[in-house]
Amino acid sequence: MSERDDEHVTGAVQCLPWCTNGTGHLTAAEPEEQHCHSQPRRIDLGPMPAHLGRPPGHLVLQLYRDVYRSRGSAEVNFAPPDVEIYPSGTEELKLSVAQARALAAVLVELCDAAEA
Repeated sequence: MSERDDEHVTGAVQCLPWCTNGTGHLTAAEPEEQHCHSQPRRIDLGPMPAHLGRPPGHLVLQLYRDVYRSRGSAEVNFAPPDVEIYPSGTEELKLSVAQARALAAVLVELCDAAEA
């Protein structure tokens, strides 16, 4: 929580349709607590070949929109949504929507080539 009461967020923000909160984050006291995130989706990667020496892994993916306020301003600002990818519980890889689409296109292209 902030040391100054006038820095607290007092109103709801407009949640995006995919936000798991959906209420505008009414209990949040700070802008950083008013971010939107989607329901996480998990992709199990299955066992790795023994010679790689790694246990089976997974990816967790979700949509995320950061909310912040510029210093000295009462105005709440919204960052564009990102796609967050968490490989096996490690720090996330954050992609813009355009970057995620580019990655998806390359993955489809590689899969198509492998199946040709």
